[in-house]
Amino acid sequence: MIAVAVGVMISRTPLQYDDWGTKDFIEYWAANQVALGGENPYDPARLLAVEQAAGRADDVPLMMWNPPWLLVLMRPVLQRSYGLAASTWMGVNVVMATLACLLIASGYRRARLEAIDFVPAALGSLLSMPALMAIERGQVGFLLLLVVATAFWSIRHKHDLLAGAALSVLTVKPHLFFLVAVFAAILIWRERRWRIAIGAACGTGLLLLGTIATSPALVKLWWLSVISPPAGALPAYTWKTPTLAHAVRDLLLRWTGNGSAWPLQVIPIVAVVLFAIWLWRRSRMQTLDELFPLALCLSVIAAPFGWTFDHAVLAVPQVIIFLRAFGEVDRSMRRWALSAAILLCHLGIVVQLVQTGTDYSGFWWFPLAILAVWLMSSAWVPRSPSPAFRSTAM
Repeated sequence: MIAVAVGVMISRTPLQYDDWGTKDFIEYWAANQVALGGENPYDPARLLAVEQAAGRADDVPLMMWNPPWLLVLMRPVLQRSYGLAASTWMGVNVVMATLACLLIASGYRRARLEAIDFVPAALGSLLSMPALMAIERGQVGFLLLLVVATAFWSIRHKHDLLAGAALSVLTVKPHLFFLVAVFAAILIWRERRWRIAIGAACGTGLLLLGTIATSPALVKLWWLSVISPPAGALPAYTWKTPTLAHAVRDLLLRWTGNGSAWPLQVIPIVAVVLFAIWLWRRSRMQTLDELFPLALCLSVIAAPFGWTFDHAVLAVPQVIIFLRAFGEVDRSMRRWALSAAILLCHLGIVVQLVQTGTDYSGFWWFPLAILAVWLMSSAWVPRSPSPAFRSTAM
């Protein structure tokens, strides 16, 4: 399967803008070019000039709103020429996807993987419409997936310093992982796993040092662009993204004619309060680290912003669902039902794409559907290991 994916990548090697892997990748490449030149990567005019020089014909710049330490993480790729950088990024995505699916499977099993684990791991990670969109647009979904998978594996295997360092990288899209931060904070406090906090602090410090080494002003420039979007850039509250908050906002617009932005603030705040209370008061019968996929799903659902290609991170619950279906669920009908449910979720995106084109805001239902299947799989896993199943001991 990975060989097929690599073959597809090679057959679609980007040569110029608008090829596979280039449409959104140009925002990161252009921002890096501007930053290395000692200028402001959040300046729409400078970004537009670099993007147009690389072949983009649009008069509106494609802005990079992420914190500047994302450029530090991607710099080995971004320093290349535009076409070569986009091609390299596609290849790197395949490698990151492979590592991520193995980490997720190993993290869930808490054991060395056996041959039978590779099939569900690959299915859960690579057979994903959001992942395909991330590759097609040159987005950072697989980078986020690898980081999330590393955090999950590290938490489950008690490598807490590495877990904290991985969690610090999620600050490249903090709005997407805010409930994961709540989960981590309660895990640290309840189980006294202070090394996670130390790892997060060290990881954040290293990211900031790398950013400052490029330009001491980058963090300030990024923050100013967030609180006061520069002229010529579309402010975030005008976006229509596939999240529950935007679905509610769109519904209110249809009912009342007023598309107020309050759901973008209220829904995440309510989610933080309710999730924190529930997680704090829940029974100790189940270890907290088992709830990482739940925290991830809820965070993506309640995020104020987020795109369908960001949903590539939902490979975490998907891999677990397939692992359960292939090796833990004790009825064949349930195994097929779980596999079919995941495939139907992705088929739904395909059908919706055919009907609506690239209306990303309409895919807000996808994380909810994945969460529902994950909860169903959790209910179907036997509470005590069946002797018919293989042992996962080291």
